[in-house]
Amino acid sequence: MQERQIPIYLIHPYRGKGRPGEYAENLQKTIDIAQEIQAALPQVLVISPVLALGPINDENLHPKIREQALIKCKNLMEIVYLAGGEAWAFGDVANSKGCGMEMHHAGALGMRLRIDPDPWALETIQCYDHAWVHLGETTPSGKILYRCAKCGITDTVPVKPKHEDRPCRPVIMTVKEVEQCRASAEGAAQ
Repeated sequence: MQERQIPIYLIHPYRGKGRPGEYAENLQKTIDIAQEIQAALPQVLVISPVLALGPINDENLHPKIREQALIKCKNLMEIVYLAGGEAWAFGDVANSKGCGMEMHHAGALGMRLRIDPDPWALETIQCYDHAWVHLGETTPSGKILYRCAKCGITDTVPVKPKHEDRPCRPVIMTVKEVEQCRASAEGAAQ
């Protein structure tokens, strides 16, 4: 079975300040960042709205068309969120209205947002032998919650045999977070 990829919604300035050639520069930067992430983390699927929806040179674009493009960006981000993905922001996002809207939307969704992450300092982890720990919490409907100390996935029915051998969804962690999870899993196993 092929391992599931983690979708990453890539936030990067595109329109810029209207300087000649800025669209092409920002498009190339987006492509370069996406390629670097893919090289560092092959289990990640980079989704860039600029690359997925096609570049739009909106220097003389009607405001309604730009508004529709931003709505499509939000919809694309929601798809990434529902698939268990994250949002990663690069570049001068603080001075970009579009990036600001995307980062705000990620926060409103409860999506993990990383600002200028170093993909080479991250790794993906997926476990097949969970170390379940009772959280002492319940879902709104009253089901007991358990968390895997190795990968961080939360589940309500981890003790059923049909669930023990299933892989969890892969997660992205810093090297330090991976070490902490492994240490807590070793502690839970003892």
